[in-house]
Amino acid sequence: MDHDAALRATLRRHRAFAGFLLVVMAGLTLLAYALPPSQGADLLAAAAKAGLVGGLADWFAVTALFRHPLGLPIPHTAIIPAQKERLGRGLGRFVANQVFTEAELRRVLGGLDLSEILRGFLNDPAATRPAAQALARMLPRLLSTLEDGRARRLMSRLLPRMAGGPGAAAVVARALRALLASGRHQAVFDAAIAQLKTIMLGKEEQLKSAIAARVR
Repeated sequence: MDHDAALRATLRRHRAFAGFLLVVMAGLTLLAYALPPSQGADLLAAAAKAGLVGGLADWFAVTALFRHPLGLPIPHTAIIPAQKERLGRGLGRFVANQVFTEAELRRVLGGLDLSEILRGFLNDPAATRPAAQALARMLPRLLSTLEDGRARRLMSRLLPRMAGGPGAAAVVARALRALLASGRHQAVFDAAIAQLKTIMLGKEEQLKSAIAARVR
């Protein structure tokens, strides 16, 4: 909000300065007509009229993009409010067809060494500490939202791969240190125990049957 206020103040200052220059050009135009005929008066009149006409043309052109000048419903004004959907679709097509093309994305991604970027990130304590702290704050909420079976199945497939990958031990160790340092380890443990209890209660009958089948 402070940044927007600063931008609005800058806009008001520029508009006031431009309006002042327009008034100056109008005053010089009137002054040139009041002066005795001479080469200097003609030169002043030509320059002042050019500045006045150019300023009015620029004002009309810019104003017509966003609204009707002076509130008058002049045709082909307020272009952006009237045509914003069509302009948005055209810009989207341009970006999709000219900027984010398949060949361009392949070129950019092909030049990235993702493993080196990840290695550098994991080796930088200043970068991994905020990530570990964010993970520590997120874990209790994540564990409490795993009631959906699909989410639980997805996590059961992803976690072994993530834990078995290179650098995973360092990330887990830093996350655990961040949990302990922030005092959130108990919250994570409580959430894990609550989820385990929910899972056990949901499979109570199956567990009873399995125990009965195996225990004499």
